[in-house]
Amino acid sequence: MSKDLEDVKKMASRRTRSIVEANAAAETASFEAKINVADGTAFISPQMCLNLLRQRGVFTTEVQKAFEYLMDLGTGSDQLSNHKAYSTIFNALISTQKYSAFGYRMEGDIPVHFYNKFALFPLFKSMAYGFTQDLYSKMQEDGVDMLMFESAVKSGSEGKQEFNPDTFRRSNDENDENNWNHDAEGNRTKMKPDIRNFHFNTYKQQYKFIRRQLNTDPNEDDRMHIGTQMLKITLANLFKEAMYKTKHGEISGR
Repeated sequence: MSKDLEDVKKMASRRTRSIVEANAAAETASFEAKINVADGTAFISPQMCLNLLRQRGVFTTEVQKAFEYLMDLGTGSDQLSNHKAYSTIFNALISTQKYSAFGYRMEGDIPVHFYNKFALFPLFKSMAYGFTQDLYSKMQEDGVDMLMFESAVKSGSEGKQEFNPDTFRRSNDENDENNWNHDAEGNRTKMKPDIRNFHFNTYKQQYKFIRRQLNTDPNEDDRMHIGTQMLKITLANLFKEAMYKTKHGEISGR
């Protein structure tokens, strides 16, 4: 321990020192404790699901069509009753994927190291009901692309929160019993807080730190290999200073 830190400790009051030491202990506890390496759970937004599929080189025409169907479901049309739409969505394999993330994020000038291990569940408005519908709405409202459960955060947790939709009201209707807390005898006590006033604690983590654990999709080896190889060939033959014509206009090799 440096002399400067000792001097600061002497100048600080006992209460201040206890608060600082307690906060420091809480922040470092996840690094000192044993890590449960079992997969946790995380919900991701449609946009993040799309980004991950593109990064893997599997955002094919069929997957794009499935996305269009899924996003259109949220407007009120019943695409799942359409055999072609259902088949397209089912075969696109927009499903749970196992990923892990190991890296750091900057909090001011301080790097906060994290380790996450999870199964990612894409959430679409049309396929979210009950509890997950509340989660989806709050994720969209707060601009959250990934909502991690405690089981997914192995280290580097920051400001975890409890989110139970049953503890919130959905409207200001005083006649709706679901908007009230009740005592043991069933009598009203006080009105539940408005769910719209709840906001997630958010922070940013970069895509470069996330990795897929293993390939759990059936019969896609050839498609994956040819897709990534063609991408590499194209990128390897670009000249940075050249201009290339596309249907969207000219773009540089940079």
